[in-house]
Amino acid sequence: MRQGVSLTTVGHASSEEARMHGGVPGGKDRYHLVVALFDHETGVRITDAEVSARVTEPGMATVETRLEPMTVADALTFGNYFTMSGQTMNRISLRITTAGKGSVEADFVQSTGSE
Repeated sequence: MRQGVSLTTVGHASSEEARMHGGVPGGKDRYHLVVALFDHETGVRITDAEVSARVTEPGMATVETRLEPMTVADALTFGNYFTMSGQTMNRISLRITTAGKGSVEADFVQSTGSE
């Protein structure tokens, strides 16, 4: 399985994004995490998955949230909003579960600003 991951600041959310996941949360340091999944062998987009993300900031509590299915540019992706400090490295761990294929995990380190 291949995955594409995008992280955008909420301040730059499009009007379509602003209506997703119950609306844009207030406050600062809000980011929209978006994940697109593809079959590694065929390149076909995976649409029947359950996806969750754990975001860990150094010295802070870990937050785990389900990524909701959403359509962007006529393609299904998964996403949700997270709070991440603008001045640190964040560890993002994805758990992706598909019917009949079990679960896989993928970890990323994401900088949201200057460390």
